[in-house]
Amino acid sequence: MFTEGLHDDLCAYLNHELLLAQWPIMRTMVPRAVQEVWEAAFPRLRAAGAENLVRAVG
Repeated sequence: MFTEGLHDDLCAYLNHELLLAQWPIMRTMVPRAVQEVWEAAFPRLRAAGAENLVRAVG
């Protein structure tokens, strides 16, 4: 799922709220290059990951 599919397909078929909720965990399971591509394509994922990092540190 992370390396296949077109941007429009991902937008149409993924549950975006569930993805946002699970991204902080999922991002640790994929190579950094994949994480960076997804976060560049979907900026809300980057924010979700950063928010989780702040909670973990604070």
